[in-house]
Amino acid sequence: MAVGDLGEMDARGRLFFRVEGQGPTKIFFTMGMGGSMEQWEPQVRHFSRNPNFTTCSYDNRGVGLSEAPSGRWTTKDMALDALSLLDELGWKEEVHLVGLSMGGMVTQELALLDLSRFSSLALLSTIAGGMGSLGLFVLSIPTGIYTLANTFLSSNPQQRLANGLKILYPEEFLKGVGVNPESGQMEPNLLRFRRALIDRGKKRLAAGVPALPLSTVFKQALAVATHHVSKPRLQTIGGHFGAGVLVVTGDADILVHQKNSAILADGLMADSASGSGELLVLPGAGHGANEQCEAEVCAAIHSNIERGQRHREQQSGLPSLSRL
Repeated sequence: MAVGDLGEMDARGRLFFRVEGQGPTKIFFTMGMGGSMEQWEPQVRHFSRNPNFTTCSYDNRGVGLSEAPSGRWTTKDMALDALSLLDELGWKEEVHLVGLSMGGMVTQELALLDLSRFSSLALLSTIAGGMGSLGLFVLSIPTGIYTLANTFLSSNPQQRLANGLKILYPEEFLKGVGVNPESGQMEPNLLRFRRALIDRGKKRLAAGVPALPLSTVFKQALAVATHHVSKPRLQTIGGHFGAGVLVVTGDADILVHQKNSAILADGLMADSASGSGELLVLPGAGHGANEQCEAEVCAAIHSNIERGQRHREQQSGLPSLSRL
């Protein structure tokens, strides 16, 4: 495992990142608002154990040990950060993109910065932005946005933890039981996911990682509110990736309305001549679908990578580097 702190990226600051695995197929993960790279643990664990894959996850600007540039931030600014990180890693071709929530918005902009570098695109619990998407987003104010605000603004650690769980996982799910993928044992979902959040916080604290500043929350929130990838731009993205497009949504997500995922998928998959991607709706899943439905999401990302590789081969007439 390589843990790094990227050098100066123009005037934008430094990013903290983690590379795991040694395989030829490269996956680049971008997390959402207020989230850290540890929230990709289920996917990083799944893929880095496979000798065919190498993964990179990182903390966005202003999160953890990544520096926080001054001024207003946009999702394109954060995409430029990510592109600089990819350049530093030498990941110049056949990279597979995965983004969640705000990270999915950043990933849309990242894809547009250098389409030829990327082979597949997976967007989880996210939106394309614009008035239509934001209108649906506003519908979540009584539950999702109110809970999200209290998660970051509360001075009570226990209340922040409770709100964080509510944001990520539906109440009915937390009342149930499930199999711990590490131990193979059944245990209450609330206990398992609460422990995971606490353990991550303790590990970051022990490593000297600072708490999330409110300034980062506000700047990320503004970036989310002003994010917009128009339908023509979505069609450009979808036309490049063809069948290598995956949109994942939980039908119990209190932040991202299921219709927003349909809007995103429609825009990306409008050009059926390039091959159809996948809109995966996970019954009973919340905003943290990548952890709640770990097996399903990992399998869907894996299948999407394979579709993206086949599409690239068909378009270029050459075998994927990861198949050589």
